[in-house]
Amino acid sequence: MNEATASPHFRTRSSVFGAVINSKPLYVSSPRGGFYDIYPVGSPEQAAFASNADNGYAAYQFNQRARTPMVYVGSNDGMLHAFNATTGDESWAYVPSTLIQNRRLARSTADTAGLTPGVDAPPLEQDVFVNGAWHTYLIGTLRLGGRGVFALDVTSVPGSGTEASLAPSIVKWEFNSGPTRAPASVPSPDPVCAEGATTCPSLGYTYDSTNVARIHKDNKWVVLVSSGYFPSRSGDGAIPDDASEPAAKHTSLLVIDLVTGKLIREIRTDLAPQTRPAGFKTFGLSTPVVYDVGADQVDDFVYAGDLAGNLWRFDISSTDATAWKVDLMFTTYGDGGATAAGDQPIVYNPTAMRDPVTRRPIILVGSGKYLGRDDRTSSIPQQAFYGIRDFAGSSSYPIRVNQLVPGRIDTEPKPAGAPIVSAHGHPRRWGADRSWPS
Repeated sequence: MNEATASPHFRTRSSVFGAVINSKPLYVSSPRGGFYDIYPVGSPEQAAFASNADNGYAAYQFNQRARTPMVYVGSNDGMLHAFNATTGDESWAYVPSTLIQNRRLARSTADTAGLTPGVDAPPLEQDVFVNGAWHTYLIGTLRLGGRGVFALDVTSVPGSGTEASLAPSIVKWEFNSGPTRAPASVPSPDPVCAEGATTCPSLGYTYDSTNVARIHKDNKWVVLVSSGYFPSRSGDGAIPDDASEPAAKHTSLLVIDLVTGKLIREIRTDLAPQTRPAGFKTFGLSTPVVYDVGADQVDDFVYAGDLAGNLWRFDISSTDATAWKVDLMFTTYGDGGATAAGDQPIVYNPTAMRDPVTRRPIILVGSGKYLGRDDRTSSIPQQAFYGIRDFAGSSSYPIRVNQLVPGRIDTEPKPAGAPIVSAHGHPRRWGADRSWPS
């Protein structure tokens, strides 16, 4: 190979396998989606099961119970690797075309290159019902490797064959931000991306930015992608060249058809009817979480936070995508909260639980972030954990911190000197309180 000695010179490597940093190994064996064969009457899932029980999810789990276990992991050599979990042998690897388009793959071969981000995020596994049958999909993102997301069908482990013969059975689609460097005459991406698009400039760097949902519109399975982050260019070269592109002036939730990889709708947060508080920022939407109101395995709401400390509520319960709505549900700053927008950011996906009284969602979310150099300091403002009641698009949105029932968590010494954690606060009045902070 003589990569380091023969011209042209590549950088010296100690391993053919790239560095695994922010990704993590995902073990996939038998299906574990946990679905039940109780989909609404008339839905494709219910119709298939009614015609033959072998078409149901329980049968899919049974038939795939001995599926060859695999380990999938993204690495900074620009590949998602697939290993046989029993033998440790690599079965195949996938290079997203986004890494070719943004020249990240070529840059990693330069003899002066340091660590070049590639497939630097863990894949998401999900069982889905598509094209009349159950499948297992992986949804992958790139973190700082690029502004893109991809879908792979890993229902069955491919046998021997050429890349050309195996790829169509595995690789389903890619969705990215489009051209990596727009001409200077092109304004910052601001128009709403059109239905049916396979690119959208609103899509930023995807830091664990995806989720999968089953929606009411056309009985579709979809990939929900938050618009991610737009890092500013740094002087030490840590941010790649294509980060100098103009950032979107808004945050968005992208709803992508899981079968085709085409955009169904971009739901922009600047469409929310609520008045924007002072200091409002419009970037950095976090991982979305989905919520099923009717327990029919069809999702109705999506929640996501952002770098400013806003919590957004997206209503996707309508069968008409043009009727989908967004509300600014809660802010961590102002009116008893943090001093300024951004002091208590929300970058990790919220958790949804059911209110035992109203049976409506309560959204649990913690603030804080560790994304870049600005977070490596001891002067980080005090953070908090919040539980926010969903009032079904209430006119009182956004809820403010001074409207919540307060509480706190302290670390106290025990006689032996070791700390213990104790909670203090008022009893929760589930029928009356808007929710609670700690």
